[in-house]
Amino acid sequence: MLFWLVWRVLIIRCDENGNVDLKDLSDKAALHTDNLAALMITYPSTHGVFEESIQDICQIVHRSGGQVYMDGANLNALVGICRPGEIGADVAHINLHKTFAIPHGGGGPGMGPIGVLATWPHFYQITPLWGV
Repeated sequence: MLFWLVWRVLIIRCDENGNVDLKDLSDKAALHTDNLAALMITYPSTHGVFEESIQDICQIVHRSGGQVYMDGANLNALVGICRPGEIGADVAHINLHKTFAIPHGGGGPGMGPIGVLATWPHFYQITPLWGV
């Protein structure tokens, strides 16, 4: 089946502080357990919210069979403070144009590092950086 032809994007509500509404997320995740693909979340958010429940958010999605993609476009604010691998996302893209002032998109797709869980080896190719 061509899943991308039948997938729907669901909007998750935010609370009064701009955080993900955990009840809305839980309700929608439970309702779509049989076909939940993924949650995409920018962390920290573009409007400056440090989602305090990020680990809970990841657990809710995982319990319903989905994966979590974390856009770390603003993650440079947490360099040296947090460990992205402990957040709970399955994939995290860290965009370096803000951190190291490189041209945005100047290096093509994947310019920044893309971190994945060790449980995903069949989805990525390991290219050693030494001995090249």
